[in-house]
Amino acid sequence: RWRRTEWTAGGADPAEPGRTVVVHVRDVSDEQELAESLRPAAHQDRLTGLANRRGLRSAGDAADTGALIVLELGGLTAINDVHGPDLAEMVLVEVARRLRTRVEPTDVPARIGDTRFAVLTRGGAIRAHVLASRLITVLTAPYPAGGAEAHVSVWAGLADVTLDAGFDEAMRRAALALRAIRSGPPGAAEWYDEEMEDRLVRRSTLEQDLPGAVTRGQLDLS
Repeated sequence: RWRRTEWTAGGADPAEPGRTVVVHVRDVSDEQELAESLRPAAHQDRLTGLANRRGLRSAGDAADTGALIVLELGGLTAINDVHGPDLAEMVLVEVARRLRTRVEPTDVPARIGDTRFAVLTRGGAIRAHVLASRLITVLTAPYPAGGAEAHVSVWAGLADVTLDAGFDEAMRRAALALRAIRSGPPGAAEWYDEEMEDRLVRRSTLEQDLPGAVTRGQLDLS
């Protein structure tokens, strides 16, 4: 079969009389085949088989428009404490299965954190919001396993994917939208907007300044 090689040449100018050119040929077929076999694994979550953050970014960079849905699961720590880590992992695998079966073939589901999943969808805002609501309903259904039944809570943050913003910015915005509702009741889905970010920034600033103001005795609640 054909072999892949790397070539380097040493010695002086071959046009110069009395000198010899030495050519080194190295077989790199096995190295390149190994690299190609590992490339998909680098973009895939090992537990669920979904795309990981790197794989989702690769798909997002190729997307012109669409929406990003970021889903946060609550209750996995309790499942781990009550039923053990094996059931907690089974729940994560089942979450991935449910995501795969509820999205379109052109959508990209991914696991981007211990308890965080995402879906890159090519549809518009209305379809993305409907999809997010549907996924919340599907993922909050009970998880039966080995005579036990586990439950999780789900929140969803959404943001537009545009050519101007870029995928990383869409991820940041969806995460901010998720943060805005994460402290509220589960089952909510929220779109990012600039006013939301302003409120979060003000709240974060207050949280950072408040302890110092109390220590200095400069707190004014009037």
